[in-house]
Amino acid sequence: MAFLTRILEERWLYWLGWAGLACGLALGRAILSISIIVLAGAWLFDGLYRKDILKKWKAFLSHRPALLISSIPIIYAISLLYSSGIHEGLSVLRTQAPLLVLPMILSSMPKLKADHIKRIAMIHVAALLLSTLLSYFMADASVISETPRQIPIFVNHIRMALLLVMGIFLILRFNSSKDPLRMFINLSAIAWFLYFLWIMQAATGFSILLLVLFFYGLRSLFVSGGRKWLGILSLLCVSLCGYYVISSANAYWASPVVSLAELDTHTTLGNEYIHVIENKSLENGHRIWLYIAYNEMMEAWTERSAVDINGKDKKGQPIRGTLLRYLTSLDLRKDAAGVAALTDDQIKEIEEGITSALAQEHSGIRKRLDVLFFELDSYVNGGDPSYNSMTRRFEYWKAGWGLFKRSPIIGYGAGNLREDLKPEFIKNSRLSEDAWNLIHNQFLTFLACFGILGFIWMIYVHYMPLGIVFLRKEWLLWVFLFVLCASYMTEDTLNTQAGLSFFFFYQGLLILGVYRPTESKTSS
Repeated sequence: MAFLTRILEERWLYWLGWAGLACGLALGRAILSISIIVLAGAWLFDGLYRKDILKKWKAFLSHRPALLISSIPIIYAISLLYSSGIHEGLSVLRTQAPLLVLPMILSSMPKLKADHIKRIAMIHVAALLLSTLLSYFMADASVISETPRQIPIFVNHIRMALLLVMGIFLILRFNSSKDPLRMFINLSAIAWFLYFLWIMQAATGFSILLLVLFFYGLRSLFVSGGRKWLGILSLLCVSLCGYYVISSANAYWASPVVSLAELDTHTTLGNEYIHVIENKSLENGHRIWLYIAYNEMMEAWTERSAVDINGKDKKGQPIRGTLLRYLTSLDLRKDAAGVAALTDDQIKEIEEGITSALAQEHSGIRKRLDVLFFELDSYVNGGDPSYNSMTRRFEYWKAGWGLFKRSPIIGYGAGNLREDLKPEFIKNSRLSEDAWNLIHNQFLTFLACFGILGFIWMIYVHYMPLGIVFLRKEWLLWVFLFVLCASYMTEDTLNTQAGLSFFFFYQGLLILGVYRPTESKTSS
C-alpha cells in the first residue's frame, strides 16, 4: 500500500507516460499508443487520489493554448457536416483523437520544470540514437546504397529527418557542457545524426538545418563576444553548402549546344533515329531524347533480359525509361549498339531500377541532389512526374489549390478529400491515375478542407499561443515551429499518427507543459 501511495504521490505514471512519448516518437507507434493510455490513466488516478478532477477540468478551460489545440479535431468534425462523404474524415478524426485529451492532461497536471524538460529531452535523444543505430546495423548494404529511405525501421524517412534535426538542437539546448567527456559525447551524437541524415539523403533535413543556422548567424551579427563569432561561423558554413549545391547544379546542367543538322540520322543498321530536340532533359550532362531508335533498342533488350521492355523495374518505374536514362548516362545511343555495349552487371542494375551508370560514384546528399535535379529538369521539359517524389507533389499542390478556389470560404470539408480532388487531377494534371493522392501540404489541406475561414483559425491555433506564454526567449520553440512549418510544406502532418505525435510532443514539452495562466511568466 505504501508503494502504491508513493506512485500516486510522486506521479510516477505521469512521468512514465512522458518518457514513453519521448521514446515512441523514435521507436514506433506501439510505444506511442501505450504512452497516451498511460498519460490518460495517470491523469485519472491523480484526480481520484487528490480529489481534484473538477479543479483539473477548470485548469484546462482556463488554459487558452490547450483549448486552441483541442479545437483542431473539432474543426475537422464540423467540416464533415458539409463534406460530400465522411469515411475518410472519420479516419482522420480517429488519428486526431489524442488532441481532444492530451492538451487537457498536460495543461492540468504539474508544470514541467527545467530539470523535467531536460530529462525528457535526453530520453528522446537516447531513443533517437537507439533507433538510428538499430536501423543502420540491421540494414543491408544494398538498402543503404540503393534505397536509403528504407533505412529507418521504426518511423518513415521524412519523420526521422525532422526528429534528427530536433535531436541536434535538443543536445545543444539541454546537454551543453564544458566537461571534455560530455563535450565528446555530445559532438559524437551530433556527428552521428548528421551522418545518418547524409546516408538517408535527407535533403529536407539538411535544408532546415542550414536555414536555422542562417537565421541564427544573422541574429548573432548584432551581438558581441563569442556568439558573434559563432554566428559568423554559421554563415560561413551555410555559404559553403550553398556553393556546393550551386556547383553541383552547374555540373549537372552543363551540356553542349546541340544542332539538329549536326546529328546523325540513321543507326548502323540503317534505321532512322528520333531526335526530340526541343526536350532538353539531361542525364549526367547528356541529352536523353537524342539518338533514339525504339524498335532496335526494344529488340536488343529482349535478347539481353527476361524483363518485359513494357514492364516495370524493381522500383516500380517503367523499365523503358530506366533504360533510356541509363544508356544516356554512359553517352550511348538508344539503339541496338547501345544495348549491346552494356555489361551483364549493368543490365541487372537497370532491372533493379538504377537510372544512371554513375550513380555509385556519388553518395549521400549529392546523390539525392542528382535525383532532384533530374526531376526538376524532366518536369520543366514536360516529362511525366508520376514516378518522381518532388515533382509529383507539385501536381498535388496544384490540385489542392484548384480545389480551394472552387470553394474559397469554407472549403469542401475533410470527409471525402480524395474524391473531391479527382476532378482537379482529371482537368489539370500530368499525373497518371495510379499516382493521384492527397495534397501533401498541410497548409493547402487546411485551405481545401476549411476554406480561408478555417485556414485563418488553424494559423491562429498554431501561432497565437506564442503571445500568451512569453516563450520568445526559448529559441528551441522557434526552431520547432520552423521545423513544423517545413513538415507542413511537404506532407499532411496532422493526418498521420507519427506526424500528430511529433506535433503534440513538442507542443507539450515547450508550451502546454510549461505555461500556467496564473503565472505572469513561464520559465523554461
